[in-house]
Amino acid sequence: MYAIFCLRHVLLCFCVYAYINPALSVSVLRAQDDPLVNINAREQRTKEAWIKIMSAREARNDLRECYRREGVNHLDNCSQFAKAYLDGARTAAHAFAEK
Repeated sequence: MYAIFCLRHVLLCFCVYAYINPALSVSVLRAQDDPLVNINAREQRTKEAWIKIMSAREARNDLRECYRREGVNHLDNCSQFAKAYLDGARTAAHAFAEK
């Protein structure tokens, strides 16, 4: 019952919006119905997500190299690499969640 009410509310709001500004409502409908626009938007989101993932991977490789290079002093000398890796991993994890 709630879903029907929500659908009616959305349709009513859209009809009022279309009555107030019909030119904008037509462009909104065309953007939603055009498969090319949706495909390009999805492709752009995927590219941005992969860039975030690859930057996190580079940060991980830098951290691994620092651990191997520094040995027992890695806690003191590799903290900035660890912070960069954690930040990159967080943004990479949220990249696909934003969809």
